[in-house]
Amino acid sequence: MKKRYCLLLFTVVAVVCAACLTACGTDKRRLDTPSELAVDDCDILTWSEIDGAKGYTVDINGVEYEATENVMDIFKATLRPDVYKIKISAFGSFDDSDVSEWSEEYEYKVSDFYQNGLQVYLCDDGAVELSVKEKAYLSGKIFIPDGIMRIAKEAFRNCDKITGVYISESVVEIGSYAFAECSSLKRITFPDGCNTIPSSCCMEDTALRQADIPDGVERIGLFAFLGCIDLSEISLPESVIYIENCAFERCEKLKNIILPSRLRAIERYTFSYCVGLESVHIPQDVKTIDSSAFIYCSSLSEISVDDENDKYIVDGNCLIRKADNAVVLGGSEVAIPDYATEIASNAFFTGRVCGR
Repeated sequence: MKKRYCLLLFTVVAVVCAACLTACGTDKRRLDTPSELAVDDCDILTWSEIDGAKGYTVDINGVEYEATENVMDIFKATLRPDVYKIKISAFGSFDDSDVSEWSEEYEYKVSDFYQNGLQVYLCDDGAVELSVKEKAYLSGKIFIPDGIMRIAKEAFRNCDKITGVYISESVVEIGSYAFAECSSLKRITFPDGCNTIPSSCCMEDTALRQADIPDGVERIGLFAFLGCIDLSEISLPESVIYIENCAFERCEKLKNIILPSRLRAIERYTFSYCVGLESVHIPQDVKTIDSSAFIYCSSLSEISVDDENDKYIVDGNCLIRKADNAVVLGGSEVAIPDYATEIASNAFFTGRVCGR
C-alpha cells in the first residue's frame, strides 16, 4: 500500500512539473523581428536593434553568420558578382526569450558589369597581369579574381566610380598609382601575397575610409596614402619595417596610429599635415625620425616611446634623441628639459597657435 501511494504521489508531481514547464514555454516572450536592413558604401550591413536580443543570426544566400550587435561587415561575404538575399533573426538567452521570426529578405546586388572593362595579359615573364581597357564600365565593388598575379601600373587610376576593391591572394605585385585618384573608392583590401604597398597606390583617394593591410607587408611606399583625407584609422601589421616619405601625408582625419614594433625609421613628411593626429607612440626598433615627419600635426598632444627604444626618450612631452639630447618633436604643453642641447628644425612646426 505504501509503495502504491508513493508511486501515485510521484506521478502527480511529475504531471504538475510537466504542466509548469509547458506553461512556462507558452509564456516565453517572442522577440520582435529585425527590420530596416541596409548596406552602405563600405559593405556594412545594419538593421534595427531588437530589445532583449543577445545576438543575431544573419543568413546570406543560405550561409549563416552570428553577430552580437545590429551591424555586420559583409564585404568579404559578398565578393563575387551575384544577387545576395539577406535575412536576419534575433535570439535571446533561451531561458527567458525565444528567437524572432526571420526578417523580410533584403536583396544586395554585386554587378558583373565591371568585368567588361578589364583586360588580362600574359607577360613575357609568365606573369598574368590585369589592366583596364575601358574605364566607363568600372563602377561599384571590384573583385580581382584568383589567377591574376600582377596589377599593371596606373591600372585603375582615375576610375572615379568604383567604391570598393578586393584583391585576391594570387596577386603578388601591384603597380604604382594602381588605384590613385579614385574619388569614390571607400574601401580596399590588399592580398596576403603582397609584401609592398606600392608608391602612390591610393594617392588622393579622397573618399577612402578603410584600407585592409595584411600581415606580411613589409613596406608602405612613397606617397602610398597621401591625400586620403577621409581615412580616420588604419591598422599596420607587425611585419611592416619601412614607411617611406609622405606615405600618410594629409590624412586629415587620422587621429591615432599604432606603429609596428619592427618599424626602423619615420621618414620625411610621413605624417605631415595630419591635422587630426592626437597621439603617437614610437616603437622599440625605430632608429631615426626625420624632424619633418610630423609638421603641421596641429592636434598632436601626446608622444610616447617604448621603454626598449635605445635611441629616443620622452621628457616634458618632448621627443629627445639620446645621442645628442636634441629635441626632435614636441607635443602640446611641453617643458623642454635643461639638458636639451638643440631644438631640431621643424620640431615645433605644427601650425599650432602660440600658447595653445
